[in-house]
Amino acid sequence: MVKEGDVVMLVMPQDSEAPKGRLILPQVQTIRDLLDNRCISINVTPETMEGALAALKTPPQLIITDSKPFV
Repeated sequence: MVKEGDVVMLVMPQDSEAPKGRLILPQVQTIRDLLDNRCISINVTPETMEGALAALKTPPQLIITDSKPFV
């Protein structure tokens, strides 16, 4: 789905069940895959997504979210 140089935004709610200061395994695996594919990964929470999008000159090629809906 991605190619080298793509900007990908990961919207990552912080799971209350995960140990403090750690990401859950699917988040880590996704970041690693993006790094392996030489993508630019922007990692945000749902609360900071709007500001991150506004800070970009162009929208990301892909936005990945988890299964929880957000506004």
